[in-house]
Amino acid sequence: MQKYLVAVMMLLASAFSVAAADFTGNWKGVLSPENRDPGPALVILKHAGDTVTGTAGPNEEERHEIANGKVQGETITFDVFQGEVTMKFVLTLAGDTLTGQVSRERDGQQQTAKLDLKREK
Repeated sequence: MQKYLVAVMMLLASAFSVAAADFTGNWKGVLSPENRDPGPALVILKHAGDTVTGTAGPNEEERHEIANGKVQGETITFDVFQGEVTMKFVLTLAGDTLTGQVSRERDGQQQTAKLDLKREK
C-alpha cells in the first residue's frame, strides 16, 4: 500500500511540473492607457524557474530591459525602467494570451494601462 501511495504522489508531482506555466516567447499586442489612444506592445520573455527576464517596449527598435521578474503560478510581475520612471507589470497567462495591468507614477500622478498580448508562434 505504501509503495502504491508513493507511486501516486510521484505521478501527481510530475503532472504538476508538466502543467506549469511557461512564459518564454515573443508576445505582441496592445497597450491601452487610460484616457489615451492604444498603441503597440512587444514583450520578449525568457522563463527559468521562478524568474523571468527579457525586454518590453512598443516594437523591435524600442525595447527596455525587464528587471525584478518573478513568476507565481500563472502570474508574472516585472519592472521596466525608462529614465526616472518605473513601469510595473502584473500579467496573467491563459493559454497563449497574457493580460494584465501596467502602472507608473509620472509627475506625481498614478497612471495605469491595460496590456493584452498574444504569443507569436
